[in-house]
Amino acid sequence: MKSFIMLFLLVVHAYSSIESELFEKNWENPLIESRYCGRNSMNFIKWLHEAGVELEKTQIWQVTNQGFSYFGLVKYYQNRWSGFIPSNIDPNYLTNTSGGWHYHAFVVHQGNVYDFSYKEKPTIIPLKEYLHDMFTVRYDLGKENWLKRKYSLELVKKYQIIAVNGLDVIKAIKSDQKLSPYEMKLGVVADYMGLENRQLNFNMSTSIRPTWGTQLNKLVKKIPMGKLKFSRLNSCDSLFDKPNEMIIPE
Repeated sequence: MKSFIMLFLLVVHAYSSIESELFEKNWENPLIESRYCGRNSMNFIKWLHEAGVELEKTQIWQVTNQGFSYFGLVKYYQNRWSGFIPSNIDPNYLTNTSGGWHYHAFVVHQGNVYDFSYKEKPTIIPLKEYLHDMFTVRYDLGKENWLKRKYSLELVKKYQIIAVNGLDVIKAIKSDQKLSPYEMKLGVVADYMGLENRQLNFNMSTSIRPTWGTQLNKLVKKIPMGKLKFSRLNSCDSLFDKPNEMIIPE
């Protein structure tokens, strides 16, 4: 029995290390670009698939600001490609000050986030912790609203999630199909900052159209497995190809 348990733990460890090894290995990959978080996420899904990693519990999340605060952008605090400053309260706490995205995408795999835009070094972190760290500030850092913790906590209440299952993405790529026949789901970031392991439970096909005002019938045209190709898309298709445009408001 003990031998079986040890073997099981070794298998689990070996399996879980594949994802981290791929993440670290590709941190400086030229295919990883600062303004293409959606494409970065797609590449990582492809690399996981090629390594034989099961994708049933894997998703790409796209986060957008559905409100008007902070210029309607997704405010970041741990952007790899933006400048970091230490907090006066805790010098070990480094954060960005100004800056936001039109949207942000990352991979959620078995409850952990793999985001090539997060931190200065490869960092794999549980979803709930990631959402707090990336999208809220830990302390008040200045006079501007976006540098105050209370403001950042209010801001995330307007952040919306669109989630695409990684297995469905691979199926669409392999079969050269549009992604629209596959299920997409809608959620709210704030819900996941207080509850762990909560499932997205809104069908995007009925929930997202009133918000975005667009049809989702032309999501993916051609993304061959041998060489990733990203068609120019609209609406939430930015998840795959459109740059998220890092913006530094004055």
